[in-house]
Amino acid sequence: MRPFAFAALVAALFAVPLTAARTEAVSWGKAGISIDQYRTDSITCGRAGYYAGVSNTDAAHVFKAATGQLQANEAILPMRPARASWISPRNRHALSIRLGRPSG
Repeated sequence: MRPFAFAALVAALFAVPLTAARTEAVSWGKAGISIDQYRTDSITCGRAGYYAGVSNTDAAHVFKAATGQLQANEAILPMRPARASWISPRNRHALSIRLGRPSG
């Protein structure tokens, strides 16, 4: 009886990969679409996005204006800020060590 049970177990273990190998790979991203078609769709979509011209869009103009405002703000800020009175001496020392600046 034991050899029969062992043979049945081995047959069952080998049958599972054989049945799984026969089925076509299906993408989980789109129901009913094969992996190859899904890959083709994703490459086509990626290329369309990569080559899309976005320089004359409203978002690009807003981004350019905001970048200019940030650069203008940075230009008027002092290069090295004055010592902040609200930082405690202990934290100021720790901050100066972290930034590599003298704490005095």
